Parts: sequence; C-alpha cells; structure tokens
Amino acid sequence: MHDDIIWRKVKSYHELELPLDRDGGSPIQGFTIAARSSFIVTNIRKNRYGILAFDGGFQPSKDSEFLSRFIHVGTNDVVLLSNWQLHLLQKDGRIRPVMGPGDSPRNVPGSSLTIAGPKREKALRMMEYADAFEEYMREHDTWVLSDEQKAAIVAEVAVLIGDDNPPKRSKWYELMQTSRKGNQFDRLIDFVDNDAAKGNRSPRYGTALNEAIKHAAHTAVASHGDWHSIRSNLVNWAKLGQEYHHLRDHILGENGVCKIPERKLQRVLGDMNRYVYDFLHYGPEHAERIHKRTLKQIRPTAPLAIVDVDHSTLDIDLIDDVYPIAYGRPDLIVFRDRCTSIKPGFAVAFGSPSYQTFLAGLKHMMFEKDPHLMNGCAYPWFGTPVTLGVDNAKHLVGLNIRAAAKEFGFKTVAYRPGHPWEKGALEVLFGILGRKLVHRLPGTTKSNPTERDKYDEEQELARPVLTVSEFLGFLNYYFSAIDHYTPTQGIGELSTFKGVPAERWEELIADAPEAPLIAKDIFTRLGGDVGWVCIGTRGVRWEHVTYQCAELIVLTTNPRHKSNSKYEARRNPDNIESIEVKDPYSRPKRWITVPVCDADASYAVGLKLHVHRAIAKYKREQDKKADRDISLQEARAEMEASLVELHARRRKHGTAMKLARWYEGNVKKEERSRIVEMGRVEYTGGRIDLAATEERTPPPRISTRAIGVMPGSRQPVEVAPKATATLAVSNDPIKPATFNNHDDGMPEDLADWDL
Repeated sequence: MHDDIIWRKVKSYHELELPLDRDGGSPIQGFTIAARSSFIVTNIRKNRYGILAFDGGFQPSKDSEFLSRFIHVGTNDVVLLSNWQLHLLQKDGRIRPVMGPGDSPRNVPGSSLTIAGPKREKALRMMEYADAFEEYMREHDTWVLSDEQKAAIVAEVAVLIGDDNPPKRSKWYELMQTSRKGNQFDRLIDFVDNDAAKGNRSPRYGTALNEAIKHAAHTAVASHGDWHSIRSNLVNWAKLGQEYHHLRDHILGENGVCKIPERKLQRVLGDMNRYVYDFLHYGPEHAERIHKRTLKQIRPTAPLAIVDVDHSTLDIDLIDDVYPIAYGRPDLIVFRDRCTSIKPGFAVAFGSPSYQTFLAGLKHMMFEKDPHLMNGCAYPWFGTPVTLGVDNAKHLVGLNIRAAAKEFGFKTVAYRPGHPWEKGALEVLFGILGRKLVHRLPGTTKSNPTERDKYDEEQELARPVLTVSEFLGFLNYYFSAIDHYTPTQGIGELSTFKGVPAERWEELIADAPEAPLIAKDIFTRLGGDVGWVCIGTRGVRWEHVTYQCAELIVLTTNPRHKSNSKYEARRNPDNIESIEVKDPYSRPKRWITVPVCDADASYAVGLKLHVHRAIAKYKREQDKKADRDISLQEARAEMEASLVELHARRRKHGTAMKLARWYEGNVKKEERSRIVEMGRVEYTGGRIDLAATEERTPPPRISTRAIGVMPGSRQPVEVAPKATATLAVSNDPIKPATFNNHDDGMPEDLADWDL
C-alpha cells in the first residue's frame, strides 16, 4: 500500500507532464539510444511514472528536426520527443532506462544513492575486472578471450587492487556481457548485485487470501482488537454463506481451526500504515491532526502587506482606578505584522470578544498613537494593512468584518479551521504573555484552579489588584520597549534566521504598499453606539455625561424644535469624548460633532464606553444602598415637611422672586467656578517681550483611566512641591499596584517599571 501511494503507474502519458518543445533555437547534441530499449519517465513530482519503449527516429523532411519515436506501454500511444525535450528530462532527472524487472530497486528514482558501503566497493572491483577485459581486447584487436587469458587478467587485476576474493570462472563471461550490453546511464548500477532478484520473490499467500487477511486486520483495529480478533474474523468469514467461504481451504484446517500462523497475523498488524491504524482506531479527525504535514508559508516582503489578528482572554482580574469595581478578565486583541513581527495595534475589552473591540484595535493600529495616552512610551508603529488574516470567531469572519474590509479598502483572509499554525506567531505571543508575564502579576488567576491551589494565600492569587490603566501601561511598555527589540525568528532573510522587529520595520517601511486616506468617522459608522438624546439648556446629557457646543443652538432655535424633541446620536465606544448628533432640519442631512463639556472632560476624554457603564452601574448600586438607609429616609421626611411649610408661607412673603434671583446667582457662581488652565511662559533669561510672549499650551484634560501607567509601589510617596508659573488644578494621583510580594527574579527590564 505504501508503494502504491508514492510510486504509481500512470494510465495515460499525458499525466507525465512532458515538457513542451521550444520554437527554433540553435542545434544541440543528440543522444544514442539502443533499439528496443525501454525508459521510465516520471512526472514533475516524481511520484508517477510511465514506461516508454524506443521505436526509432522520425524526421519528416530534411529541414525538420529529428524526433525520437516512443511507444507508451499500456496504451500504445505514440510519443514524439525532440533532443531538446530529452535534454530537459535528463536535466530534471525524470528519465532513466529500465534495468531488470519492473519491481527492481534499480528502477526507482534515487536508486543511485542507495549504492554505498560494501555494495559499492564490490561493484567497483567488478568494474575493474570488466574494464581490464575490454582494454586487453582493444590492445590485441580481438573479440574473443580464452580461459587462460581471462585467468591471467583476473590475477593481474587482483594483485593491482589488492582483492583477496577475485571473481570465479562462472562470473567472467557475465562481467564481459555487462560491460558490452549494460547501460551507460549509470554503469556502477550494472555491477551491483541485485539482491531483490535472488530467491523466490513470489508471495507465500495468494492475492485473494492477502486481501482477506488485510480486511480482517482493518476490522479488528476498528473494534479495538488485536491479532486474536483477526483470526476470529477470518474463521467467521470462512463459514458457509459468508464473504470468504471460497477461501475456506486456505484459511481453516481439517479441524476447523485457522491455520494461518499467528506470526503472519501479527506481522500484518505491525506493518499496517500508521495513518490507517489511527484512522480506524481513533477516527479521521485524530488521524489527520497527528499525521498532517505543515508547509512553510511565503512571507511578505514589506510591512503591512499581511497583518494577522487574533484575541485571547488573559488569566488576570482587573479593577477600576478609583472605585472598587472588578471588571474581570480582559480580552486582548492583537494585530501582528507578518513581515516584521511588529504589533502595530491592540485593544483591551472585558467579556466576550465583540466587533467593537476589533474596531478599537483596528483604529489603534491605523493611526498614530496619542502621546498623552502613552505616558512616555514611544510607539511609532502604525499603518493601514493591505490584507488582514482573521480568526474563525464570529465577530471576525462575519458580515461586519467584510463590510469593514470593503469600506476601509483592505482584504480579509480567514484562517482555516484546525490550522492554528497559520497564525502560530500570535499563538506564541499569547503564550508568552500568559506564562511568562501575566501569570507573574498580582491578581492572576493562573490557567486553571488546580494551578492556583499550588500557591499559598500570601501570594494573593486571583485577588484583583492591578488597575486597568496599569495594565494598559504594562502592555505599552512591553510591546514598545521589550517585544519589538527582542530578536525574533522568522523575520530574517530566511525563516530560520532571527531579526529585530523594530530594525526590520525601519528598514522596510519605505517599501510598504501605499494606502488611501481614511475617514475616521467610518469607525463610528460601523461600530458606533446609536441612541436618541434630548437637547437641554446645558447641552446633551447621554448616560450621565454632558456634551455641549455652540452649534446646538441651530437645532434648539429651529421652529420645529420642541422641548421634548429627540435627536439621533452616535458615539465611538472606544472613546466617549464626543458624540455625533444628527441635524434633521438641514438639507442635506448633516451630523454635528458635540464634544464633552469642560467639567466632564477629565472623566470622559479617552474613556471607553464599557468602563463608563461599569462605573455608572456601580454608582446606581451605591445610590440604592444609600436610599434604603433609615436615617436618610427620616431626613427626607423632615425635608418634605419643610417644603410644605415653605409653600404655605410663599404667598405672604413673595419668595418666588427671591428663589429666581437665588437660582440666577448660583448659575453665575457655577460659571465662575469653571477650571481655567493657563499656559506656562518660557523664560530663557534676559529681557521679556511682553508683546510676544511664547507660551506652552497646557496638557489636554484626559481621563486618568485612559492613560497607561506602569505599576509601582502602593505606599504613599511625599512629593516635594515644584515651583511653576502654571495656574492649574491637578487631580490627586492614583495609587498604583504593588509588586512587593511577587518579586520572583524578573529581569530588570521587566521589573523596573517605574518609568
């Protein structure tokens, strides 16, 4: 069965994929081919062969090229080959003469490589004797040698080459015939002993009986049996009316017992192909997975030509930076450039992976990173991919991703199910993040409960300690300072060479395919959160966050606007710093960008929607707990009584006007209480030009949850006040996580995170 798979005879010479003849060209040297000689011609892969018998030459006219005429054995089709075609077949090693029986090892491609050791030494000695016979006959101009002459030649050559066992008289004539009539394709093969032709080469059992034994062996393996099961199957099938009753005399003895030796049955079971055995014993999926062959992929030659994307849920629990909110295990989606191994983008979310998470990571990859969110980490790797290799998750291969590919202008290629090696580098990356990094952080859940039970309670495993901003800062630092500068195998000149991802990116980014300009609003259009909002005097309030801009006056002053009018709005789930409000009154329709109000900017800028909703849920639960408090209910009852008394006295004292004036005063007071951040004046010495003073704009107001910070000590540190010319109000710093109980010999580049 093994030979039938890798070495099969073709049914038609068209399966041999013979080379095409050239058109014209200079004449080339011809070939000497003996009459009635046969040749084995293989296909390009050299796993199929056909036998062509030489039938003379063919030249239809004097000015035409000489063609060799061959007959395909099996179909009797005529095959005409020119010297050019024969030369190409010889060059590729696809033609060889038939030497001996068809099943002889000499006829198999690569048989010349099997001549080694004692076989080769003996063949070289026999060739020396044959050449000596030919040389003696040429010198003496004769074609016949007597036994005395042959004996003298053999004795002389034996002394010359030091052969202690020269050929006997019966071998002399055979050596002369081999030298005269043997092939010139590989002369050494002619003098090698053909061990396969020795002895009785016919099978001991007939073809029908061998097929019955093989059938019984397959059935025994499928039923998880052994060689005893093979013998039982043969006995049952040899009974009257069964499949192999006609072989009863060959299977059963006179007493009805199987007479096939047990060694034969054990040998058939042991010689069974391993794929066939696993297929029958375990099933097709197991057999294909165990015996599959992996192919080395063709790597792109420029960055961003192919970018692979995949996600993994990391074994660690995260908490909020301010409130005691546990978000759970983060789901990390990473984009990896296949050419340079650079990770140009990633995104972190909680819960099951979603299409919005994919868009957040795609946006992080395509645009330059905001330096205010990187906390000092340089991350100059970004761009638009040409082809995106995605996983088989529904949120990556569904209709949404195909729509995104069309709108952004890149292609998508889904990994085949059960072929994880097509994105093996990403799988290795997640393994490194899990085993070597995340599992060493406080709050890790390890890979399973059994692994967690191996550690003491003092290790604080599975206790949320790390905040979201600290985890983002950890990822920013790891990718930008460690991963991108670590020699990585597979990105060098050869796939077995190592290269530094950052250096490879810098060398090849100039050759990256050019990308069109992309509208950033496409992200909101594809995966934005849609809702309906009302416009009040203070702007738009959407899930506790207030948005305000002067353009809203155009909507509120429209005659068709009412106090309860609702307007369609969208926002980017990756950043709730602004929303898009639809203007239904304009022609054509337009969308107005409304930023967050200044008072909420430090909370909302850079904040993700799922984090905001988790905080809002926590605050609602806290309000419910406070609302059920007995003392609070008594206080509210007293307030209601006071309000009733106030309304009773309102008619006498004219408090309505006083209340309106009091409210107006509070509004002005609130406007005056807005935070004003002034720029700092650069002073370099000498005179100060007050008319042209250089100022530095203050940093933008960004949510502290959106800025990645590196974990450090949680113990309070006294910071000395700095002399500055900036009039600003800063928030209290967030206390980072502690790693004191988890210092297990981490390298300095990972342990020294206090950037």
